[in-house]
Amino acid sequence: MIVMKFGGSSVQDAQAIGRVATVVRDTQSRTILPIVFVVLGIVLIWWLWIWPHTPMSKARQRESELKAELQSIKPPDGAQPRDIQIMRLKNPDSILAMRSDLGKGDCVAGGMHYRKEFANAGFGYNGEEVDEKQKTRTFSFAGSDYHAEVACMQIMPEFSFYSITMWSQRT
Repeated sequence: MIVMKFGGSSVQDAQAIGRVATVVRDTQSRTILPIVFVVLGIVLIWWLWIWPHTPMSKARQRESELKAELQSIKPPDGAQPRDIQIMRLKNPDSILAMRSDLGKGDCVAGGMHYRKEFANAGFGYNGEEVDEKQKTRTFSFAGSDYHAEVACMQIMPEFSFYSITMWSQRT
């Protein structure tokens, strides 16, 4: 068909064109494989070497570390922990995690529980603030990488609401 389109009619022309087509096809199949390997190599380098060092990747890593640290703090017996919320602050290196726990018991017993939990997680106890007007107690903790506060509000004589806030400012 190609031979006829260009005005050729001999069998030799058709054979020559067939040989050219075979050479082109063989050359294409040999050059595609190295190109595929080069592209896969570039993608592999991106994901293993470049991506883990980008600011976005580092930020996600810090968020997951902070969330894991807060998850390691167990609520008092019978308390129901809520989902952990992660927030970014104005400083791009500052992140904050918050969790709420609702449980039975008073704030004094809850404070003792959280003091033990944070001590087990490597935090030091910084003290307690009592606000009689708002009927809250706030317990403060500091670790090597994070700071934390547990605010307790006595809802009813037998129920307490705990708000745990943990933050980091490391780079």
